[in-house]
Amino acid sequence: MAATPTGPRRWLPYTAAVSAGLVVIAGAFVLVEQRAADTDQSRASCTVTLEVNSSTEKAELLVGLAQRYSASARPLPGGGCATVHVSALNSGRAAEALATDWRGTGLPPPQVWLPTSSLWTGQLHLLDRAAGRTPQTPDRYPSIANSPLVIAMPQPKADVVRQRGPLGWGDLLGLSGREGWKSFGKPEWGRFTFGKDNPNLSTSGLAATIATYYAAIERASDLTRADLANPAVTQFVRRIEANVSHYSDDSVDLLRDLAEVDLAGGTSDMSAIVLQEELVHLYNEGELSPRTDGQQGRRPTVPLVAVHPKEGTFNLDHPFVVLPSADERQRAAAADFLDFLTEDAQQESFTRLGFRDHEHRASAELLDSVGTEPPGGLTYFSPPEPQVVEAMLDGWSTLRKKANVLIALDTSGSMEAAVGDRTRFQVAATAAGKGLALLNSEDRVGLWSFSSDDPVLR
Repeated sequence: MAATPTGPRRWLPYTAAVSAGLVVIAGAFVLVEQRAADTDQSRASCTVTLEVNSSTEKAELLVGLAQRYSASARPLPGGGCATVHVSALNSGRAAEALATDWRGTGLPPPQVWLPTSSLWTGQLHLLDRAAGRTPQTPDRYPSIANSPLVIAMPQPKADVVRQRGPLGWGDLLGLSGREGWKSFGKPEWGRFTFGKDNPNLSTSGLAATIATYYAAIERASDLTRADLANPAVTQFVRRIEANVSHYSDDSVDLLRDLAEVDLAGGTSDMSAIVLQEELVHLYNEGELSPRTDGQQGRRPTVPLVAVHPKEGTFNLDHPFVVLPSADERQRAAAADFLDFLTEDAQQESFTRLGFRDHEHRASAELLDSVGTEPPGGLTYFSPPEPQVVEAMLDGWSTLRKKANVLIALDTSGSMEAAVGDRTRFQVAATAAGKGLALLNSEDRVGLWSFSSDDPVLR
């Protein structure tokens, strides 16, 4: 179904505003350049250069695999061989850059794109159609690895939850409400709250939001725009969002904070984090713990356990996307690089990092680390149509956890002092206005003005 261009996407300006105003994701746009000198005589015929852009969570691994591939000088059909270079960029940012101007990233223009999920190829398709261009991502693409979305909980809490038997998204993330852990017989644990990524910026956050909608409609496929407008569905989603205590742009930040608390012998106020399984494995292996003097991070005292909701979950499929910018020789190199990545030796590298292989199979080591699957394996939700995902993102800001903001504004005479060609008061008022523009109509804002007299709350 073709997208109807109805105006600029809401989430792209929001992403730009966040990255420009708060600089919350600039650190994710890291160039992981790999430029090995071609000194080996056996590689003299490798005249094909293939630029690959990968999502950040697997970029370091892909750099190493690309170096291994290039050093092997594998012969291509028609002769010659290829050298593969890898750079890294957050999937949402990469989709935006491919749809607008890639030069702004400062990275080499890719012929192959490896995002975290096909959800982003669908959004790029919509952006291209809205701009009147031939879509760059018109098809489905093979996976090089997989990682299901899970609800990660500290082991003691996961053990208590599992005693209830199979539970759904609403049971785990929304049912407890104000009762919190009291409804599970553990009032000393307080309210049930969880951490989640912003779906406009993070694949895990986007997949978590989609999974919540699927749980609300009690289906595993065919999510529609009509479902998004159903009052019972929106109430279900709003109830879950109300228990979010930490919104993040990258779940790795939440896990690093959790690791620091664990290292200090404390406990976090979060009951769970919704994220991809691979990150649970890295956390439990100590890969996200603080390191000193280059030493291996310590494994946590309290590991995380992956809990799988009974309705099913979403799979992050890590597609291999050959872009239209690739010429015939680069397409041949891309096909061979894909074959290389799906061979057993390279798949073992993905497995060691906590991924499932390109056919969804989990290793025994991974399940020992994150917890066993439900009997019969996992149920996966089917990806919704890109237009439905777009509408979901547009509506998410009105369903998310509401903000309560108190602005304290100094109205004393000192605020009349000059700052350039304006007063301090004018500068402060402008800054406050920009902050308010990031809120939505459901957020609550209070103004507290004060001077040398007693403060007045308005």
